[in-house]
Amino acid sequence: MKSIKVRKYYIFAPSNCCSGGPEALHQLAYYMCNVGCDAYIVYYCSIGFLYSSTISRYQQYNSRVIEYSKIEDNVDNICIAPENAPWCLNGIYNAKKIIMWLGVGANQVHYPNIKQKIIYLKRRMLSQSLVNARFILYDDSKCIHLCGSKYAFEYVSKKYPNSRVRYLVEPISKDFYNLGNNYDIKQRRKDIVLYNPSKPSERMSQLLERAKYEYIPLKGYTPIELAEKYKEAKLYIDLGRFDGPERMPKEAVYFGCNILVANHNAAANDFDVAIPNDYKIDDMESVEQIEARFAEMLCHYEQHYPKFGSFRKKIENLEETYLQQIKEIFIDGELS
Repeated sequence: MKSIKVRKYYIFAPSNCCSGGPEALHQLAYYMCNVGCDAYIVYYCSIGFLYSSTISRYQQYNSRVIEYSKIEDNVDNICIAPENAPWCLNGIYNAKKIIMWLGVGANQVHYPNIKQKIIYLKRRMLSQSLVNARFILYDDSKCIHLCGSKYAFEYVSKKYPNSRVRYLVEPISKDFYNLGNNYDIKQRRKDIVLYNPSKPSERMSQLLERAKYEYIPLKGYTPIELAEKYKEAKLYIDLGRFDGPERMPKEAVYFGCNILVANHNAAANDFDVAIPNDYKIDDMESVEQIEARFAEMLCHYEQHYPKFGSFRKKIENLEETYLQQIKEIFIDGELS
């Protein structure tokens, strides 16, 4: 009897790195395995590939880690790399290639010029490493792009019109789903404003300098501590760039915060940050006008809370939706 080959999926992720992008890559491997895919994590760093253990933050995803040298580069298998490290695919010659777009601001999918192509061919003939080639060297028309946001989907569809582009929108952290968002809307919340210090902006700096409200930066907390912050605050704000839908606004809404975001990039559409436009701050609004918004939303938290209900429901269902997208793409769809 002829043996049936099991397709293997290799997902490239940065080692020893804790942020939204790396977590999304670990989530992809985890949920793919949950639906029966044979998925592995391959770690890379600034100087190439390495074999290392998964950091404690992501051990909940039960990642199966494999060395780069153990990748089976054949036509049955698939390799997936983030948009900020497409070079991971340069040494893959036979397996299908996928770019996972976690955002657009760090895009490194750049085509090589003639000189770079010659360098690449020379290295390949001499069996030398290609890890320093930070441009893609394969036919993009044969590449598949998976997008974690509508903003990325529209950007990629326009930039790479010959490629296949699909949605694959990851859920929030498994930690938060495990904790659940069963809280009492009547519970006493504080007049505090949460924000993400890793996403600076000029207006945020001005607001902090004016210090009219109590601002709490969300940095250095464990998932449990972070959830508690969300549960005790009335308002979360994000005035920085939105290269993707961002995790913290979703987390904040999931745990009952009302939110205000800057009305640009991914936050400008009604899919990635699916809240009413009244809660999106235009670029021309002054810090005084923004502070007036804060006053209204802090004073009337319960009246604003229902306006975020549909977005909250969407976040609650993201895990189920993500699993369905994985099945459609990798099991039932064009890659089956």
